[in-house]
Amino acid sequence: IRGRTRHGLIASMLESCREPKMKTELMYEARLSHKMLQTILGFCLETRLLSENNRRYKTTRKGNKFLKQFRGLLDLLK
Repeated sequence: IRGRTRHGLIASMLESCREPKMKTELMYEARLSHKMLQTILGFCLETRLLSENNRRYKTTRKGNKFLKQFRGLLDLLK
């Protein structure tokens, strides 16, 4: 997964989880290895960018704020 930054991977995961998703769905959508998924997912849960309910992950308000600011930063860099 060369060329994808940590923040870019987090943004992809948050984008995918706008609707509740299970781990398997996330792994395939974001094209991540299981180990990488665990790392990014752990970080997102710890920082409350994602919430978990019945083994489904959903983007929180804080996660949506991160996405908005991340997109704004990408726009500035263009």
